[in-house]
This record gives sequence, C-alpha cells and structure tokens, in this order.
Amino acid sequence: MVITDYPITTHFGEIDRVHSKPHSGLDLACKTGTKIYSQDSGTVHLTVDQYLGNTVRLKLDNGVIVVYGHLSKINVTEGQYVDVGTCLAETGGAVGSKNSGLTTGEHLHCSVYNSSGTLIDPYNYLFNHENIEENTTGNSFLFPMILIILLFILWKCKKIVIYGLGIIFLLSIVFIAS
Repeated sequence: MVITDYPITTHFGEIDRVHSKPHSGLDLACKTGTKIYSQDSGTVHLTVDQYLGNTVRLKLDNGVIVVYGHLSKINVTEGQYVDVGTCLAETGGAVGSKNSGLTTGEHLHCSVYNSSGTLIDPYNYLFNHENIEENTTGNSFLFPMILIILLFILWKCKKIVIYGLGIIFLLSIVFIAS
C-alpha cells in the first residue's frame, strides 16, 4: 500500500478537539512502521520537533518543502540527496513512544510549504501529485475572462438573461469547487 491509501483523519486548516489552531497539514491514519517513499527528488533535513517528533523535511529541487512527522524510524541521513521512490522513513505517532511528538495515536502528519515558504494544503501534492508551484496560482486569469465573455453575450442577447445567469452560477460553483 502507498501512504495515500490510508484515510485522512485531520484535514489542512481543520480545528477540532485536538487542534485549537488551524491544522498545518494532513494526518493519515496508518500503523506504526508504514513506509514513506519520496514522490520527488530533493535534499533531506532531519529534526526532532516538539509537536511532530521525529521529522523528515524534504526540500525538493523546485524549492518546495515536504514535511513528514511522527516517525518511528528514519531511513535517510541529514543532507542526503534522494530520488523518487527512496524510502524516507516509517510512520509512528503512537502515544508515549520516543520522539513521537504531540499525538493521540498512530498516524503520519504531512505538511507542505511552497518555494516562498508559505504553508499550503498538501492534499494535491500527496493525492494528485501536482506541481505545487502551478497549483497555488490556479486559473486566476481564466475565470474572469469566461465571466466577461458570458456577460457580453448576455448584454447582446437580452432574451436569454435567465439562462445566462444560470450558466454563470454553475460556472461559479465549478470554479469554487476546483
């Protein structure tokens, strides 16, 4: 199984009974010892964080940093350059285990920072494996252009205003959902 086969227990930005501030990543429910493989090449930085415990920070070639926390075993070394498919570590997070950080049970925590150092939702990186730099900008130009074209058509064809407003509403929902 790959890490994305496990269910998400806490989403990015979620506030719940455990997280009093917006959650900084995704938590995946997986047993201690589940292997984590690199999805990209990059340089390894290791830390022990008070919240995440044993942590692997992988700085990708494009400047993005992927953080894996609550680890029971680390299979790479500080400064090591890794390729796609390298086994970085094994999950942990069991309560009371050494260097597990602040945890309520076995799981993997993953955070992603774009090349500007901004914390972003790791979902697309993990599950869709999209380029984070492209993903953070979205289609900010495309939607306004479509909206302007639709408004122009509505202005010229006043008989179909109701249909046009419906189309704009549906496109807005699609844009927001994507």
